[in-house]
Amino acid sequence: MNYIKKKKESAFTLIEMLVSITLFSFVVTIALGALFTILKANEKTKVIKTVVNNLSIALEGMSREIRVGYGYVCSSDECNEFKFKTKDGCDASYKFGDSTIYKKLNKKTAGGVCSTNAQTVAIVGGDIIIDDLKFRTSGLGAGDNLQPRVLINLKGSIHNASLKNDEVFNIQTTISQRKIQP
Repeated sequence: MNYIKKKKESAFTLIEMLVSITLFSFVVTIALGALFTILKANEKTKVIKTVVNNLSIALEGMSREIRVGYGYVCSSDECNEFKFKTKDGCDASYKFGDSTIYKKLNKKTAGGVCSTNAQTVAIVGGDIIIDDLKFRTSGLGAGDNLQPRVLINLKGSIHNASLKNDEVFNIQTTISQRKIQP
């Protein structure tokens, strides 16, 4: 007798296919969720970094001008407006108001004289909301041989449409005058 041997064919059953597709879909869904979360965190980080860089540049410029300036004036030991003379001898000031920091500066004209029409400009971007700015001074007494210093306390928040909540910050820096006034 001739028997024809049938080969046993191996294949996946319908149930095995459904289980594998379900597991694959579950893994892909979790992976996509994690990917979207990482992308949102990256966007938030970029926004915060841009705004913090803006604030850092503003504070660094303020510190540099105050450091090389002289004739510091603060209405009391703690004030919202800090006045001084630039290294060129012109009047300048930094002031807190309307949730931002303003800089007022008289520049020297071509004739070498300080102008009388000072321009007032905001030095931080619109994404930065300043809640409080305090200048604290020490060593301003003439002949006390103390190095004039200014302590700046800055409180505020970062407000951007791509952020769910405002990011709050508190910054404190100390600036000392380069030269002691006689």
